[in-house]
Amino acid sequence: MIAFGVCVGNEETYRRYAMPTISRLAEHDSILLSSRNNSSISEAYNEMLEYLGCNDALEALILLHEDVELSDPKLLDKVREALQDESVGLLGVIGAKGVTSLRWWEATGMGSCHETRGFIDYGGGTHAVDAIDGLIMALSPWAVRHVAFDASNFRGFHGYDVDYSFSIREAGRRVIVTDIDLFHHTKGGYGDSLQFQQSDAAFQEKWMRQSPVKLYERDDGQDHRHPSTGPISTPQDKAPVRIDLGGGKIPRSGWVNLDPVHGSGEWRRAAQQVPWPAESNSISEIYSSHMMEHIPAGMERITVMNEAWRTLIPGGPFEIRVPLFPRWEAIADPTHVSFWVPQSFLYFTGQIAADADYGIKLWELENVIVHDGWELRAILRKPRP
Repeated sequence: MIAFGVCVGNEETYRRYAMPTISRLAEHDSILLSSRNNSSISEAYNEMLEYLGCNDALEALILLHEDVELSDPKLLDKVREALQDESVGLLGVIGAKGVTSLRWWEATGMGSCHETRGFIDYGGGTHAVDAIDGLIMALSPWAVRHVAFDASNFRGFHGYDVDYSFSIREAGRRVIVTDIDLFHHTKGGYGDSLQFQQSDAAFQEKWMRQSPVKLYERDDGQDHRHPSTGPISTPQDKAPVRIDLGGGKIPRSGWVNLDPVHGSGEWRRAAQQVPWPAESNSISEIYSSHMMEHIPAGMERITVMNEAWRTLIPGGPFEIRVPLFPRWEAIADPTHVSFWVPQSFLYFTGQIAADADYGIKLWELENVIVHDGWELRAILRKPRP
């Protein structure tokens, strides 16, 4: 017997994609488990493991997202065939080798998958991997009975899949990807970027033995930032690894503070004072919290964005947080000289083009959300060659 499990957050999405396609593929003895009103996908999945653990007829548990449309008529046959090998504990469609963070896609990708952003193609085929993406996870009966999801460290909706993959491998079983036809109707992006950072820090502490997230606040209580990913040692004779752009009185620990008042040495400057004291393609990450609204719109904003593009390594992220216009937080402060809406970022991706060529370096927009009704949070990445 093969069981299915779905953690449902949006009933309409579930009834449109996952549920009807599961119904078409299900066999007469298949079990469909669905869990709602969850604050943690790990807890929801653990309830399913507990329910099925004593079922001697269980051949596999297929966990999938509510927005996954199953289209492979041979899905159950493929799962059975893969899990006949008792060395396999977990099966997916895309994943990677050499995984060192929750950003598994930055490692060596394996597998393939159709989704709303296009066809993710790492070559297809069947391969052993370090971790799989949680859009679909087929667990062996052994995995169901012996390996639980880590609900204490991964309380929300990020990291459960990569962590579970590592847990399976630590317990001595293999994690693989194989070719299964499906369509993932994903919205893309991280969703809650802060939760992703916290989950990644938990992953680093658990599996990479690095420092966990440390929350902090400004001493005036007005900072809207969130956790740093921990200290990074920066040799004095080399360019910094990470830049906190306009970090103010309390920049992120271990990050270089490019700030006209609180920066040190050559880094005591306004962001518009270019070039920054860093070589091209030398910075791994840039973060800016409530600073870009202090950069005048026009060529000065473009200058800062282009300099960030120049200094970042290919694939490096630039996280920007600004107040959303026309909220009062955006316009009340007399030092705010530019205003931002979600579409502002599309001029830097080429999705919206100006009438003239202003020399804008183009980015890839990974995510943009409105947080708490008033704050724009965006992550852009410098394209890889």
